[in-house]
Amino acid sequence: AIGGTGDANSLDDYEEGVTGNITLSPGSSGSISLQTNFKKLAYTKVGRLVTITGLLKITSVSSPTGGLTFALPFALASLGDTAEICRGHGYVVNAANAENGDGGLIIDIQTAGGTTATISKTDNTANGLRDFDSTFATSQAEISLSFSYFSA
Repeated sequence: AIGGTGDANSLDDYEEGVTGNITLSPGSSGSISLQTNFKKLAYTKVGRLVTITGLLKITSVSSPTGGLTFALPFALASLGDTAEICRGHGYVVNAANAENGDGGLIIDIQTAGGTTATISKTDNTANGLRDFDSTFATSQAEISLSFSYFSA
């Protein structure tokens, strides 16, 4: 119990784990493969708050196009209106055509009940975000990320 002994003060859900092998899926076509020892993410779930951290290393790319997605360990909450929307942060090194090979990433989860997150590259273009596709993905790119969201 935290701050009292009533049910409202009880922590009744705590979990730590590692995701299964992450698959980065381009939205339209192509593929991205990850290095064997760098294709899992750690998570901690306290109540409904899920925090994900990790490092993914790309080993090969084959003309990926469209938004890059990966599966979440728990579905995004449905909190009403747009309260559940989550944007986390990441960083990429050794990417092609990106601020000397390095740059920021946005991890985006927008659909209530959704089970996937999208990785976008921050950019100085008109809309500020671009698909993390063959423009940036290279066989040496390393993606580090850390973000939290509320689960269903």
